[in-house]
Amino acid sequence: MGAVAEVADILGKQFLLDEDHASRLFKIIGNKLREHLDRSDERIKARSDEDYDEEIEEDLKIEDEEDSFVLQKVSDVIHNSFGLNKQSLLPYFAQFLKEPCTDLVKPKRAWSDRQWGTFQSKADKGHHKTSATHHWD
Repeated sequence: MGAVAEVADILGKQFLLDEDHASRLFKIIGNKLREHLDRSDERIKARSDEDYDEEIEEDLKIEDEEDSFVLQKVSDVIHNSFGLNKQSLLPYFAQFLKEPCTDLVKPKRAWSDRQWGTFQSKADKGHHKTSATHHWD
């Protein structure tokens, strides 16, 4: 995902050449979010398991951090895409990302999930204002 965000930054408006490219990109992002939600559900279940202990929590925290990194990259791609193509991407957001982003903000989710879900939901409502340029570390 990080490489995709960088390509978007380099190509600018040429990044999403047509509806097919936009549709495929948002479908991939939607799948990444669903995979994240499945892993998050597994961690929620593990925390309520009778075998849960500090060692398991340490492993779950590592998984949380790894997933947070992936969500950051997903956010970067969405950020750049909306920055470059503005409202023309809203139909793809609604089709592929609205449901997983809605699930990210549910109370059972970790605070980091709710943070990313809130950010992405603002993009859906057209509140996402950004420049097309983002400097990468």
